[in-house]
Amino acid sequence: MTRQAVQHARDAGQRLSDSVRQDVESTLRAVLADAQAADQWATGRLESALTPPSDFPSGPAAEAGTPRQPPPPPTPPPARSRPQDELAERRRQRHERLEQARTTAEEAQRRLDDRRADHQDADTALRRAQDRQGQAERQQDDAQRQLTAAEEQLRQAQETHRTAQEQLNEAQEDLRHAARDRREAERRAHTTAEALTHAEQEAREATQQLKRLRRRRTDPSEKP
Repeated sequence: MTRQAVQHARDAGQRLSDSVRQDVESTLRAVLADAQAADQWATGRLESALTPPSDFPSGPAAEAGTPRQPPPPPTPPPARSRPQDELAERRRQRHERLEQARTTAEEAQRRLDDRRADHQDADTALRRAQDRQGQAERQQDDAQRQLTAAEEQLRQAQETHRTAQEQLNEAQEDLRHAARDRREAERRAHTTAEALTHAEQEAREATQQLKRLRRRRTDPSEKP
């Protein structure tokens, strides 16, 4: 694993010194031998190299597969050191972040469900609005057809009105001429009536004169 780390660094353009190589090897051995060191290494942030337990084999013998010595009898757990406290604090913080992330995910899921419900309601409202719009468009088309028919009827009525107005004007003009002719005829009739009356009077007088003259001729004793 140390050789792979050195190779990765070389591939990345970095050359590890011997001391850094030893720190990498020491840290990897500590991770393999100590669970607490493994937890600390799993955080991905180490302030210094880790040291493996004294009973963990190292050096050429470990690389050659020398069997490990039996572990010593278990001893009481030592008092927690500062790195252990820091590790516990980081675990607590990770747990809090996990709980917070879980809460955030649940809230996000609830918001997602609400948004889906809102979207469904909006989609339903959209379909209803589209239906109303389609109905309104059909009503508009019907109204437009009725308006066109009414305008045609109005145009015909206006044409009829103009024709009737022209006929009325002609009739009024004829009426004025007829009234004028009637007045002229009345004047002529009045004049002729007076002339007739005068003629009748003259005729009566002439008849009477004729009668008187005839009587004189037949009766000499009659005075003129």
